[in-house]
Amino acid sequence: MGTPPKSPRQAHHTRSGRHTRVQQASFLRPERVLHEIARSRNPFVLEGFCQREDLPPWLIEILWPKLEGQPQWAEALLQRDLPPDLKARLYVLVPQQATQEALAALPEAALPPWLEGPVRLRLLLAQHPGLSHALLARLVEDPETAVRAEVASRPNLPEDLRQKLLEDPAGVVRERARRKHEPS
Repeated sequence: MGTPPKSPRQAHHTRSGRHTRVQQASFLRPERVLHEIARSRNPFVLEGFCQREDLPPWLIEILWPKLEGQPQWAEALLQRDLPPDLKARLYVLVPQQATQEALAALPEAALPPWLEGPVRLRLLLAQHPGLSHALLARLVEDPETAVRAEVASRPNLPEDLRQKLLEDPAGVVRERARRKHEPS
């Protein structure tokens, strides 16, 4: 009778169709099957997985390279109940979906991907009240003038960061840092 196939891919190439499926059902763990399917080159696999209600985070990690080229599925996944760090990374793929409300729902520990993401996300961070000194300090170093200017416009900006922005090469950043902004 031979040894059972080790993976769904090997099973696909055997000639004993129904018998092989029974063997797969008896010894393959569902996680392993999902893992193998997720690695498929079939473009419809991503669509199928993104429509699942019970998509585990580890499987999203495997699908991540495919998500980067399919923003509509990243948007669909944002509607799911996912861990905050995964949601934060999904917003990097579809920044147009990010809002202050979405940002407020994420813990600060999940936000570092936004610092490397599109300008829209960094601007949202710069406007977010209650951002830690550490994240503000990273935004002060942002290569985009608009982001640094937004940080300089913050009410109650820590003085050490304001001093750093007063020496910024961009005039608009220095001008905004000179003003003392009061909370509205």
